[in-house]
Amino acid sequence: MTETGAHIRKMGVVESMRSGADMLCLWRICGNAACRRARACRGRVHLCGPRNYKLLPEGVRGFFELFLAAKQACIAFDDFKAEVQGAGDQSLRCLAQDRRRAPQ
Repeated sequence: MTETGAHIRKMGVVESMRSGADMLCLWRICGNAACRRARACRGRVHLCGPRNYKLLPEGVRGFFELFLAAKQACIAFDDFKAEVQGAGDQSLRCLAQDRRRAPQ
């Protein structure tokens, strides 16, 4: 049985979501006991990931969204780190809000 291109793309999205959930340690706030025992996402990340992501503090969400935007824009991590360290909390919130409003 061969996998279709759409299935392969879907699995790539799921694995990316799972990687992000694990990076943020969403398993700590997950309702799935298997995730908490494994200390990693073991559930249906496309369902619980967005729900658990909303439970994170705003600053964490903002930083993570900026991090992903920098990665997508091919900004070197050291450059991103320097920019973030130079910005205050309020600046980070503004950058994150701008990123959420920006058309994709």
